[in-house]
Amino acid sequence: MNIKATIAVHGGAGGLSYFTNEEHRRRYLSGLSNAVSAGLEAAKKGNALDMVVEAVTVMEFDGSYDAGRGSVLNLYGEVEQDAGVMWGGKDLSVGGAVASVKHVINTIRLARLVMERTDHVLITGDGAEELAKQFGLWVPSTELINEIKINRYKSLIRNLRSRYEKNADLARKLGLLGTVGAVAIDRDGNLAAATSTGGYNT
Repeated sequence: MNIKATIAVHGGAGGLSYFTNEEHRRRYLSGLSNAVSAGLEAAKKGNALDMVVEAVTVMEFDGSYDAGRGSVLNLYGEVEQDAGVMWGGKDLSVGGAVASVKHVINTIRLARLVMERTDHVLITGDGAEELAKQFGLWVPSTELINEIKINRYKSLIRNLRSRYEKNADLARKLGLLGTVGAVAIDRDGNLAAATSTGGYNT
């Protein structure tokens, strides 16, 4: 099969009001470009799964998105992330996912470990944290929480109920914004997708 490796990425569902300033907007767009480049570079030696994991890893490290290093604080003032990968390769692996992860920058890599190194599809909470420790992905909360996030959290809590009553209810039920992701096809026609979020969680 002779297919050109292709990847598409997204950096969240926020509108233009998401950007705090012009520098933030430029960094956000540059991060998307870097994610695509990382995915295409991974295609040279790897497959579609490598492509999407590398692309999402770049966005998690970047800090411009509500995932990984940029994860916002949930309604309890904590970082709480989810991530998942799907692989439509020749072995038809189902995928792997993690949820309620609080001490990992690259949750997408942790999700891949669930798929490749365990018999599970989903590992959550303490189990995911322990897996992260075993594979060197665990970081202290100081790596993920900073003054900007704390101030954003305080502002959210102040304004949530008074200005956004419907949104407050929705946030508690569903979570808001925050998801980055990638989908790719490699030269052999294998499909893969990856997503990571550290947006508003309940």
